[in-house]
Amino acid sequence: MNTLVKDLEWTTTIYTEDTLFTTHLDDGGRITVLDRLTGWGHGLRDVETGYLDQNDEFWLASGNLDIRNHPGYTIEQAIDWIQDHANTCVGVKTNRKKQ
Repeated sequence: MNTLVKDLEWTTTIYTEDTLFTTHLDDGGRITVLDRLTGWGHGLRDVETGYLDQNDEFWLASGNLDIRNHPGYTIEQAIDWIQDHANTCVGVKTNRKKQ
C-alpha cells in the first residue's frame, strides 16, 4: 500500500450540520473523517478519523484528529496513526453487513 493520503479519493456526504468524508481501501477496509457538532452544544465542533479494517474491527480517533492533515503518509502509516491515536473505539468488532 504505497498510496499516499493525498492521493486517496474521498466521497463527501453532508448531514444537516455534519460532513462525512469516506475513502474505501483496496483491501476492503475504509477510512472516514467526520466533521461534526459535538454533543456538548454551543456550536463546538470535533473532527474524528475512523478506520474499519477488513475484519470489521473499528478504531476511532477523536479530538480534532484529521488524517487528511498528514498528506505524505502512506495508507499503512495512516492506519498506524489512527490506531495509535484511537481514544474512543479501539479495535471494536462491528456488525456491518457484507456487501
